[in-house]
Parts: sequence; C-alpha cells; structure tokens
Amino acid sequence: MSVFVATLIMAGVFAFAGVLAIVASLASWDWFFNSPNVRILTGRLSRGKARVVYFVIGLAIIAMSAFFVYKA
Repeated sequence: MSVFVATLIMAGVFAFAGVLAIVASLASWDWFFNSPNVRILTGRLSRGKARVVYFVIGLAIIAMSAFFVYKA
C-alpha cells in the first residue's frame, strides 16, 4: 500500500467520523448523546449546547480530512 492510498483511507475515516458527528448533532440521537465518552461533555453542558459543540467538531474533522486529501 502506498502512502497516497493510506492517506486517502485515513481521510475517508475522518470524513466518516465528521459526518457522523454532524448527523448525530442534527438528529439528536439518544444513543450518541448517552454514550459514556459523550456524557463527559453533556454532563457539563446542556444537550442543546452539546449538539452545537459536536456540530462544530464535525466540521473541524471534515476540514482536517479535506486538508489530508489536499496535501496528498
């Protein structure tokens, strides 16, 4: 496997994670916001604010994915 292919795979994984975070924030999925890793944030913020934070995080992850593809 070449470095280019590995970079594209990594960018795809990041893009999927970013889209998942955005869709979860828009749909307000209970399974997502009740998971132990997300409860760290939702325990401190209201669910509405946590949804906004995860939307922004999703955008940042997608931007990072686009950066990987651009630099590949």
